[in-house]
Amino acid sequence: MLRQVEVTKRNSPAFKASMSEGSFFGELALLDRTDKRTATVTAATDVVCYFLTRSAFAQVVTGDVADIVKSTSAQRAKKMDGVHVKIPFGELKTLAVLGAGTFGRVSLVQNSKDTGQVFALKALHKSEIVQHKQESNVMNEKNIMIMCHHPFILRLFDTYKDSHKLYMLLEFCPGGELFTVLHTPHKDGVSAAAAKFYCAGVAMALGYLSDRDIMYRDLKPENMLVDIKGYPKVIDFGFAKVSKAKTYTLCGTPEYMAPEIILGRGYDKGVDWWAFGVLLYECLAGYSPFCDPVAMNQQVICQNIVAGRLKFPRSNFDSSSKDFIRSLLSMQSAARPGMGPLGSAQVLEDKYFDKFDFSAYTRRELPAPWLPPVKSATDTSHFDPADVDNSVDNSYRDKSDWDRDF
Repeated sequence: MLRQVEVTKRNSPAFKASMSEGSFFGELALLDRTDKRTATVTAATDVVCYFLTRSAFAQVVTGDVADIVKSTSAQRAKKMDGVHVKIPFGELKTLAVLGAGTFGRVSLVQNSKDTGQVFALKALHKSEIVQHKQESNVMNEKNIMIMCHHPFILRLFDTYKDSHKLYMLLEFCPGGELFTVLHTPHKDGVSAAAAKFYCAGVAMALGYLSDRDIMYRDLKPENMLVDIKGYPKVIDFGFAKVSKAKTYTLCGTPEYMAPEIILGRGYDKGVDWWAFGVLLYECLAGYSPFCDPVAMNQQVICQNIVAGRLKFPRSNFDSSSKDFIRSLLSMQSAARPGMGPLGSAQVLEDKYFDKFDFSAYTRRELPAPWLPPVKSATDTSHFDPADVDNSVDNSYRDKSDWDRDF
């Protein structure tokens, strides 16, 4: 279970933030100050808090205590201010429909009080969520996204709700899905350099999640967007779960499922590194390694995965990419890169990424293989809103309180 506290400020009603396991607060109390604190921290779930006295802190930390505390506090405040945005729902103006998922419809919206701000607004229909018993998954999605602050994970700015819908205010990435970059009318797959570029961001995002014991469980090109600078963003945390133990839920996309999911023997976060190996293969080959090219039969796909039938085409694969993919697609979860004592660092330090500048990549200084040709910040030409049904059952009434903390 995700443990979380909510932070509000008395002198800033618009401020809203969340903190999860491993976070801290009240650091300014370590200074010899008598002024009142402005923040209120409220437990949103069952939590356990540990406290540290000023004297104990001084014994274990060297240097000027005041400088350390002030620097740490300032860095965190800057981070929170950059992540959380509070815009009244009534100020959001719908500009266009972007697409639809299983339970959500996504629209491009703009802050009517500030025409420079555009977002993607995901609307989830409560009636559909309850009908398919997805209440806990939706709450998990919100809670996990709000705790994730990473350059290659889609940002969640705020949430809203009314009697029929839940809303998530998200970052807008005008490049559309990575799937459309990998699969065009003229060619499937991308160059070796482009594959490494896209997979580098995904590897960093998965590493961030893995190091926090978050299983993503639904990696695929359709769940990645391309931002304005051509960099990938991992999206859609509907299947994500915080867990240090094995879990048994059957979920994900068949072509990306690890064998332990299919066999129902229980699995851990190693399934994400398996899926990452499938993604890298698809980027290079233009198709997934265990696909059924004749009939796309899911049973055949699952049989191929369990049998571990891995073959490489002659083009676009060098020895380092083959070795890397083979290690990621190990039948033993514990043997996959990212699952050892080095954690996700083992993935980024693999020979495949030799000489790749992750620092420059994080700063978005490396040229992207493809820049979305957009005319403006509100250009939606890389999205296909066809067949999106946004009707709502106005007669629906939910008498439970499952979305109280949304």
